[in-house]
Amino acid sequence: MLSALVKLDAKSMMSSALEDADVISVLEQAWTATRSDVKRHWQADWDDWHAANADSLFEAVQGLSDPSALTFLNITQKETYVSYNHDNKVWVYGSLFTSIPECGYVRNAQKLTSTTGEEATVVDSMKDGKRSIPIFFGESGSGKSVQAMLAPALKLAENTRSTVRVFSISLQTEDSLDKRLKNIKAASDVDRRNILCADSVVDSFIEEVRKAFPKQYRDTIVNTWLEDENRNTTALGAIVFIIDEIGKCLELARGVASARDAIYTKLANYCDTALLVLAGTSAAAILGPGAGSAEIASDPDCVSLVRVGDVQGDAYLQKLLDATLPLQGFSLSDVRSVNFLRPYLSNARTACILFEELRRFTEVPKEVDSDKVLQIWKRLPWDAGCYVPLRYRTQNGLQRVTDAKAREAIARNALKLLMHPDIVLKDDMPT
Repeated sequence: MLSALVKLDAKSMMSSALEDADVISVLEQAWTATRSDVKRHWQADWDDWHAANADSLFEAVQGLSDPSALTFLNITQKETYVSYNHDNKVWVYGSLFTSIPECGYVRNAQKLTSTTGEEATVVDSMKDGKRSIPIFFGESGSGKSVQAMLAPALKLAENTRSTVRVFSISLQTEDSLDKRLKNIKAASDVDRRNILCADSVVDSFIEEVRKAFPKQYRDTIVNTWLEDENRNTTALGAIVFIIDEIGKCLELARGVASARDAIYTKLANYCDTALLVLAGTSAAAILGPGAGSAEIASDPDCVSLVRVGDVQGDAYLQKLLDATLPLQGFSLSDVRSVNFLRPYLSNARTACILFEELRRFTEVPKEVDSDKVLQIWKRLPWDAGCYVPLRYRTQNGLQRVTDAKAREAIARNALKLLMHPDIVLKDDMPT
């Protein structure tokens, strides 16, 4: 019963009743009764349920009896509300704008380079309280979104020696902001564009902070903190705010880069340290031809391009293989020995798809020995690889292309780029 009340917005629904001491007493008794009853009949289930819900139930009872007892700082310390926790150094909130591989995040999975080909600096030193905005770009499926989510945050965690909180948004093509910016661009009003972009970024950040925590806290604890001009910024501490799919609104990208100082000044009102990150397949285009690009390109303090390249080394692939195909006998050398499959290992997404298809191939009755499965696959190893291009077409931005012919042409070109001549011979390329 009490857990159901936690899921509902009990405080707003029963505000008058909850002022009654007898009601509070009943809730506390219900908590005790629920605990003893469940524990008596289902000890194992109780242990799991208690571990997952104890903090929330305690906070609910505490908040119902004394709403002032909980603060925003209290709830930001709870891992319960985190969508992804990486080594307790990075806490990612809200809906993940990209999926994390089954093996988890592998820091050096791809080579991150600057425009000069040198190793990229994903977090530079602060100058006057400001940092350069790293812009992650690369081919579809390269892993740029995962790297944008975690690489800067981990580096910032090392620099600040604290847990870094990550919030993010992913732009949509029908975004009304895009239409307004196009109108402003047509009017050549760069100053107005920059103001609109800065306000949009900060407003989006505030909204993501609000949505990151349970509904019962949004209109009370969270809003109170957000509206307090003397708010305790240590509640969030160090944060990274990511704008993914920035290529859908290049004018926003240009405006954000130009308004960097204004954005960081405003974000500083909500945290101790902030880092803004942009990511997108065509994100590098903000430095290409366009309004204001010359000024941006001439000031490397504002933005820094980070190219996410091919998968490098064996660390990522081995961990992914171990996570996807445990105890199946497959090795990286087995997969690499098939020229037809090797190109798929150069792209983070196609590598995931390939190993998933290999797992599907090995889903056979328990009576079949795993060694025999591997030997059968080695005789006809191409089957699983044939499905990779089909799934690749549906797991990126191509589904937003409504014209079937255009979608097919883009997919084919992307796959041709993936089939690097130095990786696979022409005769081995799938058709």
